[in-house]
Amino acid sequence: MTGDALTNEHLRELDLRLDHELTLSMDSGDNNCELLSDNDVEQLSREIEKERMEYMEKSKHLQEQLSELKKEIEVLKDEDKETQYDKLHNINVEMGETKYSTLKRIKAGTAKARVAFFEEL
Repeated sequence: MTGDALTNEHLRELDLRLDHELTLSMDSGDNNCELLSDNDVEQLSREIEKERMEYMEKSKHLQEQLSELKKEIEVLKDEDKETQYDKLHNINVEMGETKYSTLKRIKAGTAKARVAFFEEL
């Protein structure tokens, strides 16, 4: 027998043993699959809702901190040191233009329209 044949025979034997053990465990009623009770589901639901509320509170708090920091930075800006790009960026922000809205518009429409819009940038 060659090494490959021996290996294949060994694998078949292992496969048969595993099948036999699986059949025995299924016949003995040894089932490890447990279903959650209604009480467990309700408890998990409450925990998830509690965590979601905590997340929302933290998120709101962080948004407020971010807003305060933006206001502080705005006060400290020196308009004399503002570049042409800074001014252009501020105009775009006032108009509601962001990199995301630009990308969204680029993806919309036909290929010719997208190329034309891109060339205008």
